[in-house]
Amino acid sequence: METAVNCLPASSNPFKRMVIALVDLGFVSLGYLIISIPALLVLFQAIRIEGPYSIFSTYLISAITGAACVLFDIVYRVLIPLRFQGRTLGSAFFGSRIVTTEGEDPALLPLLLRAVALVFMVLFTVGLYYVAEAICLYLSKRHIDMTDVVSGTVMSDLPIAKEEKK
Repeated sequence: METAVNCLPASSNPFKRMVIALVDLGFVSLGYLIISIPALLVLFQAIRIEGPYSIFSTYLISAITGAACVLFDIVYRVLIPLRFQGRTLGSAFFGSRIVTTEGEDPALLPLLLRAVALVFMVLFTVGLYYVAEAICLYLSKRHIDMTDVVSGTVMSDLPIAKEEKK
């Protein structure tokens, strides 16, 4: 049985990584939609009943909702992979997982760095991050993206250690 080596190659198929990213984005977007329901209710109420507090309440609930969405995104991209050996819902479906460059399950800090880097890159590129990610995945020899570089992790098709023992 071969052991993982340093600078392990990432998933050999960049198209698969993009599909995984889109599936994860779909799950996160569903969470955003659920979180946004109270903000929409406040907005509709503020439209119906004008008053001195309607604009303030709309801004306040919008800020809280935005913060909750960012927090949900980070939790989804950190706690789920931490609990399920580096697999998000999208990567579990396609048989991939996040591992360190040594092939080990990622710890909390690399997953947190990966999630925070992703959130900041999406916010600062106004959503064009996914285009930049696709370009990085297709042009790099190891099919890695910017969050891989920042966090020292890669998306791999390595099986989970428990599966290797069987």
